[in-house]
Amino acid sequence: MTKKVINWPTNFNNKLACDCMIHIDIAPKAHVSAHVLESTIIEIIIADESYPATKWKLESIYPLKLFQLTSVSSMPSHGMESFEFAKWFLTNNVGANSQTEIAIYYYRKMKE
Repeated sequence: MTKKVINWPTNFNNKLACDCMIHIDIAPKAHVSAHVLESTIIEIIIADESYPATKWKLESIYPLKLFQLTSVSSMPSHGMESFEFAKWFLTNNVGANSQTEIAIYYYRKMKE
């Protein structure tokens, strides 16, 4: 197994308390194979300490452009309507625009 650490500024929408979650972020630069997904454990650490570090399996990655995002994904991910999320994303990602490749990441919490 490979371990990867991801740092988030906060526990967006309190989703780390769930057994499964989605998270929207920049898309990976290259395709991630099913083998890599299956063999990687992801530890998510929260900078503001609003939730303890937790371990997850990344089940799936769905790439799309920022302008294609709908509230069906942005609400559970960040607790924001898609337009509000897009404004927030553009403010927090220098150089991003409506054509920026993003991805919806589907996670399942690992049992301790």
